[in-house]
Amino acid sequence: MARRARVMLEQEHCLPSVLRELTHGHAEEISPLMIQQAARQGDRVAKVILEETGFYLGVWLAGMITLFDPEAIVIGGGVSHIGKPLFNKIRATIPQYTINGFAKNTPVLPAKLRTNVGVYGAAAVFLPAGEEAER
Repeated sequence: MARRARVMLEQEHCLPSVLRELTHGHAEEISPLMIQQAARQGDRVAKVILEETGFYLGVWLAGMITLFDPEAIVIGGGVSHIGKPLFNKIRATIPQYTINGFAKNTPVLPAKLRTNVGVYGAAAVFLPAGEEAER
């Protein structure tokens, strides 16, 4: 998201943007949270980035739902902090790009661990399982 926002700002160098203000002209500092903040303030670039990201994630997740028919989709990391604007676009896109008739009922949720989900997942690989863990 940040990379796409930087490219868009570089291509549209005359376009006013809240993102330019938030980073004080240092586009390399753009983060997903800044994009969310700028979108809330009505920034056109940030809104386009959120829309595109939600669409592409929705298309990809639609394929995953078609293949695996999961009970839920859980999204973690920095992107999960964006919240409703992103999740609503993902949820709206999924049913249009899957052959799974029940896809619209598949919950798309933010991970409770947010940005730490990868750390805990990696640690879980090395934790003992089953009877060993009970000892």
